[in-house]
Amino acid sequence: PVQNLDLNIRQIKVLNWLKTGEYIGVTEYAKRYKICKMTACRDLTSLHRAGHVIKLGRARATAYGLSEH
Repeated sequence: PVQNLDLNIRQIKVLNWLKTGEYIGVTEYAKRYKICKMTACRDLTSLHRAGHVIKLGRARATAYGLSEH
């Protein structure tokens, strides 16, 4: 399992889920963790900037998957 003190519990859970090869978008992430879309966007953007996930697509069609690193 992923463990990192710089990540919140939602981010740790989604990274573990993404290990299955799945991708997730902001709307699905927001619904899964019962948070607003802005918080979901901040969480996923933070993971992307830290190099944990890759970003596919643009705007509302953006999906995030696990980085190869």
